[in-house]
Amino acid sequence: MGLLLKSGLLFRMPAFKRHLDAVAFFGADPDELRAALRRGNGVVPSPDDVLRRLGEELGFLADIVDEPQNQDLARDLHFRAGLYYLLADWFTRDHRLSVKHYLAAMPHFGKYRTLCSPRIEKVLFSHSVGTLTAHLRIPRHLGPCPAVVIVQGTNTVKEFMHAFEDLALNRGIATLTVDQPGWGESGLTGNRLRSSRDLGEFTSTVVGFLEEQPEIRADAIGVFGVDFGGLLASLSVGLEPRFTAVASLGAPYHCKQIWRGLPAVQRRMTLRHSGVDSVEELDNWFDGLAINETLARVHCPALIVQGNKDDLVDVENAFALAAVMRGQADIKIVDDGRHMCTHVLFAWLADYIFDWFSERLSCQPLRVSTRARPAAGGLESVFRERSPAALAAIE
Repeated sequence: MGLLLKSGLLFRMPAFKRHLDAVAFFGADPDELRAALRRGNGVVPSPDDVLRRLGEELGFLADIVDEPQNQDLARDLHFRAGLYYLLADWFTRDHRLSVKHYLAAMPHFGKYRTLCSPRIEKVLFSHSVGTLTAHLRIPRHLGPCPAVVIVQGTNTVKEFMHAFEDLALNRGIATLTVDQPGWGESGLTGNRLRSSRDLGEFTSTVVGFLEEQPEIRADAIGVFGVDFGGLLASLSVGLEPRFTAVASLGAPYHCKQIWRGLPAVQRRMTLRHSGVDSVEELDNWFDGLAINETLARVHCPALIVQGNKDDLVDVENAFALAAVMRGQADIKIVDDGRHMCTHVLFAWLADYIFDWFSERLSCQPLRVSTRARPAAGGLESVFRERSPAALAAIE
C-alpha cells in the first residue's frame, strides 16, 4: 500500500476514490486527506501512519482552540481528529493497532459529543458478551417523536453517521446509532456477530430501550443501514416486529458471491466482526444468518436504494431483497450510481431516504427538502406474497 501511495497510483484506484467520496460525506476534508497522504512520512509512506499523524496534528490544534468562543472550530477539529484515527484502521492488519486507533480517537469524539447541538448522549447496553454502545440524539421537539436506529456497514462505525443523524433531526426524528456486536466500541468489549441469535438480541435490546423513552413514539421506530448494514437492518426487522419501517443503501443479498469480490480491507473487517477465523467458516456464518427465512418475515414498508453501476453489490441484489420481503418494498435505482451512490449522496439521495422515513413514520410536520431532487432511476414498488418454492428459487 505504501508503494501505491508513493507512486500516486493509490489516488487513481476506483475503490480509493469511492472511499474518499464516502468519508467526505461522513465529515472528512478530502483536500486535507489528499495533502497529508501526498506528503507522506518517509521513503515509502504508510497510509495508516499518515492518517494517525494527521489525527494527532488536528487533535493538538483542537485542544489549543477549545475555548467557549471557538466552540464550532474546536468541535470540527475534534471530530476530524477522531475520524482520521479510525480511517487509519482501514489500512492496518494488526488488531492491536486497531484498538490503539480507537482508544486514541475516543477522547476527541467525547469532546465532539459535548459540543454538538443537541448533545449526543452515549448509551451502553448489556449484552450476552460485553456491552453494546450507541449514540442517542433527540430533536428539540414538543411531544413524543419517531426514531430511526442506524446500524453500521462493513467498514463504518457509529461515529461516522452524524450526517445521517442531522438529516433525521431536521425532520423531527430521533436517532439511535449503534455499534452492533463486533463493530466499533461494542466489538472492543469482546462480542461478535456470530449468528442471527446475536442480531436478534441486539435488535430486541435497542427497540426495548427506545420504547421506554418518553420522548420516543413506540409505534414509529425505523431502522436504516448502509452496505452490509443495510442487510442487517432488513434482517433486524424480520427478527423484531416492533420496527415499523426499514431503509437500506447498497445492501447485499448474494453475500457469499459478493464477499469474494470485496477489497481486502472489507474482507478483513467482515472476518473481524463475525469472529470467524477463515474464509471457509465464513460460508457457514452467512448460512447462520438465515437470510431468506428472516427476510420473509419483513412485513413493514421497506426502501431499497441501489446504484445501477455498483461494482461491489450488483443492482440485481435490490430486486432479490425485495422479492423475499412480504410487505411493500420501494426500490430506488440511482442512475450512474456506484457503491453507496456517493456521487449524489450529499446532493440529494440522503435527503430522499430520510424524507421517505419522515412519510412512513408519520412525522408532523413533514419537512420538505429544499435541495433539487432529480427523478433519476425512478421508483418501483414490489408488494407480493412468495411461496416457499419461490423463495427457494431466489437462492
